Amino acid sequence: MIIFCEECGSRNDLSADAMEEGLHSFACCHCNETLVVSRPSLRGGCHAFADLSAKGDTATSGGDRPISILIVDDSTVLRKVLKEIFSADEQLKVVGEAQNGLQALELLPQLKPDVVTLDVNMPVMDGLTAIKHIMIKCPTPVVMFSTLTGQGSQETFEALRYGAVDFLQKPSSLLTEDLKSQHDLIISRVKNAARAGIDTIRYLRLAQQDQRPMPANGATCQHVFAIGSNYGSYGALLGLVPELDPQTPAAYVAVLYATPLHVEAFVHYLDKYSPIRVNRATDGRSSMAVFVI
Repeated sequence: MIIFCEECGSRNDLSADAMEEGLHSFACCHCNETLVVSRPSLRGGCHAFADLSAKGDTATSGGDRPISILIVDDSTVLRKVLKEIFSADEQLKVVGEAQNGLQALELLPQLKPDVVTLDVNMPVMDGLTAIKHIMIKCPTPVVMFSTLTGQGSQETFEALRYGAVDFLQKPSSLLTEDLKSQHDLIISRVKNAARAGIDTIRYLRLAQQDQRPMPANGATCQHVFAIGSNYGSYGALLGLVPELDPQTPAAYVAVLYATPLHVEAFVHYLDKYSPIRVNRATDGRSSMAVFVI
């Protein structure tokens, strides 16, 4: 079972053997804060520390129950648009709406949705604050919606660090894709998020790289590593790339299934937290770095 520390937000894994006992207390693996989990918390659904794995399996294993969704956005128009998009698919069901993060936190224990779609910028409680509370109090797969412009891209990728499964750009007639393609993409990514479940959720602690170590003098690129990724793989790359050793005589190519706008924003963000340079792949460029296509 996954338990998130209320003090620091880090993930702790509770073994199956420990779950069979009565009252459990143990130290957080990161901050040493004492965590106490009672048997009702382990068995009682969406509680302070909730076990949602069984619910997730039911929703995504081909059963009759559709995937339940909680829409969180301060825009009445966008909530209506998203509800219409999800209602068009019989495998999806909107079980609730919230205007801000605080309302979402109040609804989560009642509705127990399989997926939460969450806006970044909202009054009362914004999306970044809300996702921290969600992952601590009621871990649920979250798909972020963002404009991905300016500060919006920074906030979106911060949400991935805090545990969001995926992110999407808000549907708009101004985008290059037609509305039907946008709607199909949203439906597909929400279904993928439901299948991901809470086992994929973890908080990534990344340090911004102000001073990067230089490769060894005279080093040449001896290896090329290719990394294939699909929708919802941003979190995996955030966990992998910052751990690469800049002294390794190698170049890395990550193929990311995303729009050019998403790739540019993600490369810029990932480069700030990686000891090795991260660039958008272009013709003729070769060096010991990470290239994202």
